[in-house]
Amino acid sequence: MGENSDLVLDNINKIEGLQDLNQKYLNAINDSSSTSAQEKLNKLRKSELDMLKNMDKLSQNDLDRAEKKLKIALAQIALEEAQRNKSQLQLRRDSQGNYSYVYTADNDAIDSARDN
Repeated sequence: MGENSDLVLDNINKIEGLQDLNQKYLNAINDSSSTSAQEKLNKLRKSELDMLKNMDKLSQNDLDRAEKKLKIALAQIALEEAQRNKSQLQLRRDSQGNYSYVYTADNDAIDSARDN
């Protein structure tokens, strides 16, 4: 972001910026493996693009903010999926002293998703 990031975009730059942003959302939706994540991203895409299209004066800061919202949503989805995925096999002992294997969430994947 430079000193010109708060300047209002002209119509050509506005259309180009909105198309680029829309493509980033569509790529993220296509790359997502879960239906719930796709729905969440599509809902965010529609609301952000509608809001930006209806703005009288659109600046680069507005486009950057919408792109950051996308990155935050992707990080939240990655964290939720890491918490939900049970990929680690651990040996556990129950209250009666019996051992059994239990699938648990991968704490390293959760920590990595939190860091993002």
